[in-house]
Amino acid sequence: MADTIHPFFDHDGPIPLAHRGGGAEEVENSAAAFANAAALGYRHLDIDLQATADGVLVAHHDDSLERLTGVDAAVGDLTWDDVGELRLANGEPLARFDELLDAHPGVFWNIELKDDGSIGPTVELVRQRRLDRRVCLNTFDDRRMRRIRRAAVGLEPAFSTPIAATLWLKVASLLPFLPFRTSADATQAPVEDRRVKVLDERFVRRAKKAGLVVVVWTIDEPDEIERLLDIGVDGILTDAPQTLRTVLDGRR
Repeated sequence: MADTIHPFFDHDGPIPLAHRGGGAEEVENSAAAFANAAALGYRHLDIDLQATADGVLVAHHDDSLERLTGVDAAVGDLTWDDVGELRLANGEPLARFDELLDAHPGVFWNIELKDDGSIGPTVELVRQRRLDRRVCLNTFDDRRMRRIRRAAVGLEPAFSTPIAATLWLKVASLLPFLPFRTSADATQAPVEDRRVKVLDERFVRRAKKAGLVVVVWTIDEPDEIERLLDIGVDGILTDAPQTLRTVLDGRR
């Protein structure tokens, strides 16, 4: 890892992160998924956050609620009273972030903010609960990341590179003479995106040269986990937390 890192990434060995709580073992972004990962010993949980029309933060990834609840509406178009009536496939309501914080004190949260409406409530909750050292804020949207950083002035959460910086890092890894500088703490990237190889040994080396922690997503196969650890990634996001734990236990 980088010589100086944010406390979020200060971990003895590769960081295991349960992607959306571990969607291959429980319903993604559900209270049951986060509880399952925590029971397996995970201290880093990955979550997607959106805000209801009245500012309640819930764990949900898609633009629409249809895939997970059967209701074709956006979280931000409904109040919590409406969203709270919906049920996931396991019978649970959508998980509220404030309740997850109560259920899992001391956990580190890798938070992807999926809509602009979630920025204010998330930053305010981080401020109220003094979570700076235990959250990493990220989004693919470069404009949204600028808004997040402005909202978080005075706080010290970790940040990941948004999409433009990640793509430039990839180019810089292929053309070493190009400059690459960032104020982010980490880069979170896939191995491949639309048949384009993103994360490889050169990408890892260039990221670490820039002082970034390298997290790869979303990896569920033992052989691929082993290969990525061998090339030096610092963290792995997985939908299969039991599989990743088994591999890490074996390596240690």
